[in-house]
Amino acid sequence: MPLKKISDNPTLKPDDAAIIIRVAVRYCVLPHPYVVSQLNGAVFPVVRNTAKRLKEGSIDGKPVMYDDNTAPRWALLWAHGYLRSTFPPGGWTFAHVWNKSKDPEAYTHVANLVMMPECLGSLSDKKGPLTEVLRYHALSKYDWCPKGESNVKKPNGYDDLQWNYFSPISNPRDQVYRRLLELKSKRAETLRRLLKSKIQV
Repeated sequence: MPLKKISDNPTLKPDDAAIIIRVAVRYCVLPHPYVVSQLNGAVFPVVRNTAKRLKEGSIDGKPVMYDDNTAPRWALLWAHGYLRSTFPPGGWTFAHVWNKSKDPEAYTHVANLVMMPECLGSLSDKKGPLTEVLRYHALSKYDWCPKGESNVKKPNGYDDLQWNYFSPISNPRDQVYRRLLELKSKRAETLRRLLKSKIQV
């Protein structure tokens, strides 16, 4: 049946949303709590700005690189020992828990990232059924959220959800920096320059 007007867009009923969430989280892969604690902050000084991609700038007086979603993907994968710089095979996508693309403290913070099948990607967009669940998970599991975003209520049915995590590695930040030193690309070169004082592997 065609919609009478655009505002007639249907909203999921609570029971339907709960079923979708319960199934979807089983296919999401989240950062391991140990890795999050070891990194203790954003992996790269990066914010999103595709128009200025790979150029350097500053936010609040601190140097940053402008990028697309590549740097967050590198952060999540490399911090768990995956050395690839491209998307993993099998139709995966990477999503942010909070849309804080201009915040360098949040954009590549692995607690703000999740890998999920492409077909589920829209569930975490804006007010999608996964959004509040993932945010509460980040706050409760990692004790992290972007500044000013701590007012997250526990969703109904949260305790019944089954979560999947990447396997941890012992020195995630060293692994990230080691991989960054290996790559020969403009993105890697710019990040090495910005992280020069920190890369000691």
